[in-house]
Amino acid sequence: MNRKTAGIVGAAGSLAVIAALLGARDSGSSVVTTRPPPPPQPALCGLTAPARASADFGSGTLTAALSGAKVLRGGDGEVFVAIDVVAREAQVASRPPMSLAIVIDHSGSMQGEKIARARDAARGLIERMGERDRVALIQYDDTAETLVPSTATDEAGKQRLLAAIEGIQDAGGTNLHGGLVLGRDQIMAAVSTGHVNRVILLSDGNANVGVTDIPTLARMSGDAAERGVRITTVGLGNDYNEDLMEAIAENGRGQYYYVKDAGTLDAVFAGELKAIQATVATAAELRLEPACAGVEIVEVFGYVTRREGASVIVPLADVAGGDKRKLVARVRIPTGADGAAGVVAASLGFATPAGERRSVEARVGVELTSDVAAVERSADAEVLAKVEQADTAVAVRRAAEAYQRGDQAGALKVISDKRDQATKRAARYKMKEADMKPVFENLDSMGAGMASTAPSEPAAPAMTKAAKSAAYQLAK
Repeated sequence: MNRKTAGIVGAAGSLAVIAALLGARDSGSSVVTTRPPPPPQPALCGLTAPARASADFGSGTLTAALSGAKVLRGGDGEVFVAIDVVAREAQVASRPPMSLAIVIDHSGSMQGEKIARARDAARGLIERMGERDRVALIQYDDTAETLVPSTATDEAGKQRLLAAIEGIQDAGGTNLHGGLVLGRDQIMAAVSTGHVNRVILLSDGNANVGVTDIPTLARMSGDAAERGVRITTVGLGNDYNEDLMEAIAENGRGQYYYVKDAGTLDAVFAGELKAIQATVATAAELRLEPACAGVEIVEVFGYVTRREGASVIVPLADVAGGDKRKLVARVRIPTGADGAAGVVAASLGFATPAGERRSVEARVGVELTSDVAAVERSADAEVLAKVEQADTAVAVRRAAEAYQRGDQAGALKVISDKRDQATKRAARYKMKEADMKPVFENLDSMGAGMASTAPSEPAAPAMTKAAKSAAYQLAK
């Protein structure tokens, strides 16, 4: 997939899929309608596996769970799998050393409070570093410049970095690509096993000098991530390209932050540093592999992926202590006969902060049956709530894109339709209020904001960015 929403079916298609999963039985009928015989399918492999399975990876747990333990024989065979990676709190005292590059936009639009707050945030980050850590400082406008190459943050190094920060002033255009290249190269020059390597890129404007297209910058970010350098992006204000900044972070296995008010930059930098310090797994990837012949992993919601044959690989951002990550995938299985069928083998591969490679696996499966009521009873409300969260992320992003085009009525309809559907499904499958809270809170907040702010108003860009940021967070 391209960005987090690329490869996800449109809202209408994705909702239809969920309706199929839930049996399209919202009317309460248990009558099986007549349908043409299914096409020839591979025989079931007979592999028995639970519908929910967990594995401990040392610093936390990997859990895979299916939307139902039973699937209707002769049906479309579509089922969802939810993967959760939950890390236990880390011991920060034993954290790995860090190698960071701080890349700051100092174009003319950063004048005033923005540049002052950016300097404050950079200073706060430097002062929190230890003697084993390294930091490089880069600024960019029409051109890009390395103010301080990667240096140890002992007392002398900190003073050198702090002095350079004082000299950052607003200037010309936005050569984001040039700044990103310098930051990447500073880290690559000293990349080593056992270190956490990160570029933190700050921008308040559109890339308008040098390379500016999203696909090229996303590929560059992905290449850096494959070589061990993670890229986090911080979008400041309402004039930057949120799609670009999100794509860089998503492909770079970092985090994306939308910062409306420059006054919160220090808290964002401090939070990112805290997460880096608590890293328990780097170079993390989820591999989703069909457990039986004929099983197809159709799509993964909200993540960049790549395919290797029938398997799907999902690169992940580094995992920090206390992190909770979720992933929802749509799977299709053959349904030509009754019996047991393995569905997916989900494996998490990663490196510990010390550089040791580890891997754990959780396998899940279903039972094919002609008993419609049994299929209904086997539905997993917790997994279905996660499907709703993933689908809501799609809907919120679609609404944001319609609103950005000036179609306020269309945006509000997307939000309203999704809320109605989520309400019905939550009631039918007795989904927990806590599991559905993120769905309803995001839909209500975005709906109210878009209703009260016309797309032509000065506040509209902030509304668009807030909605896309909400979709980004909800999908994770």
